[in-house]
Amino acid sequence: MSINLSEDEQKQREQFLKLISPRQLADFLQIKYSNLIYNIHKVPPKKKYTKFNITKKSGSSRDILAPISPIKIIQQKLSAVLQLIYEPKPSVYGFVKGKNILQNAQKHSPKKVILNIDLKDFFPSIHFGRVIGVFMAAPYNIHKSVATFLAQICCFDGYLPQGAPTSPTISNMICAKMDTQLQRLAKKYRVTYTRYADDLTFSTNSKAFPKSLVTLVEAPEGTILKIGNELQYIIHKNDFKINEGKSRLQRRNRRQEVTGLTTNEFPNVKRKFIRQIRAMLYAWDEHGIDNAERVFKEKYYTKHRAPHINDVSFQQVLKGRLDFLGMIRGKDNRIYLRYLKQYSELAPGFELKPDQIALMKSLLTSPEEYLQKSLFLFDGEATGTGFLLQDVGIVTCSHVVEKTFFAYKPKDQANKYSLLDETIIQDSEKDLAILKIGDAFPFSGLAIGDSSDLKQGDKITVAGFGGYREGSSHKILKGEITGQTRSNNNKYDWHTVSVSLMSGMSGGPVLDGNNQVIGVSVTGPDCNEQAGYIDNCFIPINDLNELIGKSCKARENERQR
Repeated sequence: MSINLSEDEQKQREQFLKLISPRQLADFLQIKYSNLIYNIHKVPPKKKYTKFNITKKSGSSRDILAPISPIKIIQQKLSAVLQLIYEPKPSVYGFVKGKNILQNAQKHSPKKVILNIDLKDFFPSIHFGRVIGVFMAAPYNIHKSVATFLAQICCFDGYLPQGAPTSPTISNMICAKMDTQLQRLAKKYRVTYTRYADDLTFSTNSKAFPKSLVTLVEAPEGTILKIGNELQYIIHKNDFKINEGKSRLQRRNRRQEVTGLTTNEFPNVKRKFIRQIRAMLYAWDEHGIDNAERVFKEKYYTKHRAPHINDVSFQQVLKGRLDFLGMIRGKDNRIYLRYLKQYSELAPGFELKPDQIALMKSLLTSPEEYLQKSLFLFDGEATGTGFLLQDVGIVTCSHVVEKTFFAYKPKDQANKYSLLDETIIQDSEKDLAILKIGDAFPFSGLAIGDSSDLKQGDKITVAGFGGYREGSSHKILKGEITGQTRSNNNKYDWHTVSVSLMSGMSGGPVLDGNNQVIGVSVTGPDCNEQAGYIDNCFIPINDLNELIGKSCKARENERQR
């Protein structure tokens, strides 16, 4: 029995909402009416589902009811149609096409305070009558006989079974009214609300939530989290209960978590998840796939798999975890690419895509090597940073060369470039300078990138001699672009960053995810307010183009002489 329907999506939706009898429903689902009646009404209830439980991380267990194959196919067909007629609220991220836990977590990252609420007995609380009611009510307005039969297909033992293909979408349909009410409540108090299945999350950048949402009450046994009256009223009015033991208030000074992802700075997997991938790759490489699979199944497999489901191989589990890591951290993430490369070397028949190979070549070489070779310390009345830019020269800020006398590598002070002897081309308005040091140099320098399409949230790496003392080395800071501001003379756009630029980092390179230079650090604590600077900014590298043109012209003139 196929689970695919032949009609186009819009026609399916229109036809489904017009059905007036179970027989029409059978024709619509392209199932023989006799087969539909047999599986829904004739098969003994005890044979319809297989019950098993999965151990949760907390140690408790969750009951799962898996339908037998004929019923599962019916429900899969019906589920595809239900997803067409259900219009998800903006706050819903679970069981919605095109949405996932990453997007859900992103709505709450980074926030000062996060409130997590778990709905108790979520699926069992959605009983047979509620399912009939949601189908018959607006906006679906399905005929009573069809709505009743749909509930009989989707429910077991009087409620919605967790494990049935239809249960996720029906639960979202049931929660639609509550989602609307909670969205309005969140808007009223200027907080963010999302729901992923039975997991409700609220977040705010204020120091605390309003008392209508949550309060902390001192009791003899300690501080107790109490859900506010307005929030409780909406949840209870929609026939759900709060699992008090799982409600959590998370502040930014400790680890914050939303749907299994940490969110303090940006959504991320836990370190334990990374360690598990590393351990699995190591076990495969050192002990072979058979031994690795045996140990894995002994330790983990039986805790999280249904006993009747066919074995999922060690290799499939590992690939699934790699794919999840790539989804959360990005397909250009170095750790993801490093582990994917190891996987490709171990897995027979698995081939990397050309774009993945190209990314690995550019990213898996540590930027530390390039930075160490390209960074220069500018020293004099103050300290600053410069860097060798490929085919350009040593780039820094104009205000750096005005306060320093020499440019050199801390570990090679015998070879200093005197700023009095070398050609310097600078633009004081843009606060950029290029130190020309001749064509011959043992390292080609950092590659120039493109800053024309930078946006908030882009990951960046900033390097420089922040807080430099004799014998110390350069510093590398990881962060992201947080926005835009105006330059000191209010003529140019600069980009603000999430990292704190230390004194001495002015003039250092700002790299994108491909280790290409997209900017020049321009400010830090040493640039005071009188000069009109704002801390933690960089000049986009494209502003250097005009100066590069002047530099090339100067070089050509020197050659002609």
